[in-house]
Amino acid sequence: MPAPVAVGVDGSPGSLAAAEWAAREAERRGRPLLLVHVPGRQPGRPDGEPANDAQRRPALRALRRAEDRIRGAVPGVRVTDEQPAGPPAD
Repeated sequence: MPAPVAVGVDGSPGSLAAAEWAAREAERRGRPLLLVHVPGRQPGRPDGEPANDAQRRPALRALRRAEDRIRGAVPGVRVTDEQPAGPPAD
C-alpha cells in the first residue's frame, strides 16, 4: 500500500482547510489520507503520558469534523486517523 498523505488537525478552520487540501492531494496521487491529532499537553503531566478520556473527546471531535468536511469535498479518498501520544511538536 502506498504511503499516506498525512495532515495534522486541531479543529481550527485553518486545519480543516489543510485537511481538505491534503485530501485533494491524496486523491490526486492515488494515496490514502492520514489525519493526525495529538491531544494537548496538560500542566503537571509528563510528556508521553497517555491522554485521558477528557483529552480524547475534543481530539475525536476535531478528527470527526475533518472527516466530515473531507467526505463532503473529496468523497472517494480513503481516510484513517491517528492519535499518537507525546508532545504535539514531536
